[in-house]
Amino acid sequence: EEQGAYRLLMDHMWIKGGEIRNDNKEIARMLRVSVKRWKKLKLVLAEYLVIELGTISQKRLKRDYQNAVNKSKTNAANGKIGGMKTAEKW
Repeated sequence: EEQGAYRLLMDHMWIKGGEIRNDNKEIARMLRVSVKRWKKLKLVLAEYLVIELGTISQKRLKRDYQNAVNKSKTNAANGKIGGMKTAEKW
């Protein structure tokens, strides 16, 4: 159960830009568990998460997400340059 909850949290963090709101009701709904159960899981998973005032994230996921965003921007810029060169030929 803990592994599944951790994996779902990671998936949601990735979708939401590297972090999610630290809202027990919202997270319990995401994980399809009761708020009471989420609070117990949170105690176990806190070792692996960065829990701040209003957000929950994970150090490596946040870093990897930022790297993916940067890579995407670089690829888009390079594609635009290549597309302009191709357009000039035509």
